[in-house]
Amino acid sequence: MSTPKKLAQMTPSTDATVLYQPTSGKGTLITDIWVANATGSSATYTFYDVDNGKSPVDGNVLIPAQALAAGAYAVVTESIVLTNANGLWCKVGTAGAITVTVYGMEYSLRGGGTFMSGRVLSSRSNSNTLSAGPGASPEIGPGPGGGGFGPGSGG
Repeated sequence: MSTPKKLAQMTPSTDATVLYQPTSGKGTLITDIWVANATGSSATYTFYDVDNGKSPVDGNVLIPAQALAAGAYAVVTESIVLTNANGLWCKVGTAGAITVTVYGMEYSLRGGGTFMSGRVLSSRSNSNTLSAGPGASPEIGPGPGGGGFGPGSGG
């Protein structure tokens, strides 16, 4: 059994930055991402689910650019599933304006099992509400071959 914990906390750059990536042999269920703007001006943030060796681009955006008002916060409350083959990235529009804190649980992958990537389903904030875009899938179940978790898998 895994215990929930803080996985990462940082102030991302205006260039996309890796917030969190599981280590080899681990899968991760990200349960919450807190995004805070402690500055006096609005600032934007964007999240990506990026496969190893790839770059953050429009094709792997989880949450497209969102404006966060001065002194506001947002909380992504649905699950995101990562493996050591992909990572959670973020970029911001204003350097030093946004702090991101990631909470979740890490799991060991045993017997060659897999732990497939999931998508953000919804989030809440003190200034607006976000919801999943087209193609977001809430299905999380056993992964291919019966090991781990993943959408549309048998086992």
